[in-house]
Amino acid sequence: MGEAARAFDDFGRPSYLPDVTPPDPEPIRQDEPWEKVHPNAMPPMMLDIRLSNGRILSHPYNNVDFIDYRDAGHLQIGIVGSRPTLVTIEGRHLGELRGLLAAGRIRWVGESDDRDCDRADSDPAIVAITIEKLPRE
Repeated sequence: MGEAARAFDDFGRPSYLPDVTPPDPEPIRQDEPWEKVHPNAMPPMMLDIRLSNGRILSHPYNNVDFIDYRDAGHLQIGIVGSRPTLVTIEGRHLGELRGLLAAGRIRWVGESDDRDCDRADSDPAIVAITIEKLPRE
C-alpha cells in the first residue's frame, strides 16, 4: 500500500499546467454605502437594505423586477412578491451601484451617516432610502 501512495506523491503536477494560486480577496472598504461581493464569491441570495433608524429589510434577488436609474443621484428598485415594493435610493455617484445591483453583486446597501464630514464630493453617498408599499392590482 505504501508503494501506491508514493506513486501518487511522485506523480506531481504536469509541466503544461501552470501553478495557479487564488487571488487575494479585495479589502472591504468601510467608507462605501454598500458592500460588494468578491468576484469569485457566490452571489448573495438576499439584498439587505439598511436604514438610518437601525431597521434592516431583506429582499430576495429573484424578486427584483426592475432597476430604474434616472440620473447619477436617483435609483429605484421595483420588488415583487407578496406585496409589491418600490425602493428609492437618493444620493450621488450611484452608477456603480446600479451596475452591481443588476449583476446581483451587492450584499447590502445603507444610508450614509449625516455626521460624516470627511467624505469627498467625488465619493458615492446614499442620502436617503425610501420604501413604498404599492397597492396590489
